[in-house]
Amino acid sequence: LKVKPVERTEEQKRLLEENKEKIRQKNNAISVLRGISIRIPLLIYGADINDNEDITPENFTSLVDDLSWKEFMPKGVTKQMFQEISKYYDAEIFIEAGRKIRNRAKYADTLSPIERTKNLTELFSTFKNPDKETVLTPWRTVNMHMGDTLGGYNFFDDKYIISLEEPRFINNGEVTFDTLLNTDAHILEINSKTGLYPLYITVSLFKQRCINTDSKKLDEELMKVLWKQTVQENIFVVCKTLMAKKITKRTLIGYDNSKTNIIDIPNMVELFKENFQDINKLIHNPKTWGKDGYNMKFDAIVGNPPYTEIVEKDVKNSSASKQLFPTFIISSIKMNPKYVSLITPSRWFVGGEQAGYFPKLRKFLKENNHICKLVHYTDYNDIFPNVTIPGGVSYFLYNSTFNDIPEFITNFHGKIVKSKRKIFEDGL
Repeated sequence: LKVKPVERTEEQKRLLEENKEKIRQKNNAISVLRGISIRIPLLIYGADINDNEDITPENFTSLVDDLSWKEFMPKGVTKQMFQEISKYYDAEIFIEAGRKIRNRAKYADTLSPIERTKNLTELFSTFKNPDKETVLTPWRTVNMHMGDTLGGYNFFDDKYIISLEEPRFINNGEVTFDTLLNTDAHILEINSKTGLYPLYITVSLFKQRCINTDSKKLDEELMKVLWKQTVQENIFVVCKTLMAKKITKRTLIGYDNSKTNIIDIPNMVELFKENFQDINKLIHNPKTWGKDGYNMKFDAIVGNPPYTEIVEKDVKNSSASKQLFPTFIISSIKMNPKYVSLITPSRWFVGGEQAGYFPKLRKFLKENNHICKLVHYTDYNDIFPNVTIPGGVSYFLYNSTFNDIPEFITNFHGKIVKSKRKIFEDGL
């Protein structure tokens, strides 16, 4: 029977409070489990484990190094915390889900390079965006970004709605010729988590190698050789953590153990913020990549850099976050490639605060005014569904030899406005 609050005994009040606390703890546990669970598939995909072993709730944490755990898991969720709540997972379901992910990735390795790409990117579409600090760039977005800037072989129609059975070729002129049609090009991704940017670039350069090869000799075995050659000679990738490196390697070459040019720099963000000269020397040093004697100049730098760094615990106000992406834009240009194309929040266009991050970026770009194309989406959901990014999202193409009026494209909730105009107006 329901008892009116005024009629409750002290014992009834105590039991009611205990029940409320149990419900609160249960809801908290469910929330934490949900936050952890959406991150697990990607980590299983990248995990190094023998074929005859299963990934279980008990051994899962041992497969992820501490720094990678911190990058990919929700803030404050430790390995010990996971081990304490892992009992809430159904072990058989956990193991079977892991098997499906690994089996699908292994099956993709049996396919031709283009079919493998389609199969893998369909698998990636099942991986969820953890949060705005750990934004996984969707395959569609990679195609939009690269298709509008570098060009190359694109897996979506011209409206980026329908995925294609065979990729279409986009020729953006000089930039495409210098990068994705140039089998001597060195392309660097600056902050890989999934390997989808280098995957797109590898496809385009691989296709060009196939065109350059006698069609009578071009069987599936030779195509796989050309794919590995492209990865080894053209693709260079920087990751923040070892797990990001493993995931990227899995995306590019699967379960093969052939050579790749993928490095993890655990203090990458700090180096970019405080010691640019050091990381610039590191990235341009042939020994870093095991390529003594190489000229390590990069033709293009692309990717999705880190956006923010929370400086206070549980801060909801974005003004309390350090903005990282302006530093990555500036640093990428200062590395002196011919082209730079990054995707970032658009709030640097007009923001005046943020400890001077945005004014500093605008000042740098005014002094290095070589942006030839800028594409701005007012609705971030057009680019990153279910991730809140105030002010919209944009990507640009920087060409160090460009000194003309750039192309400016704005997408207002699907309505596209194109214009040729200056990025900066005098006095503004």
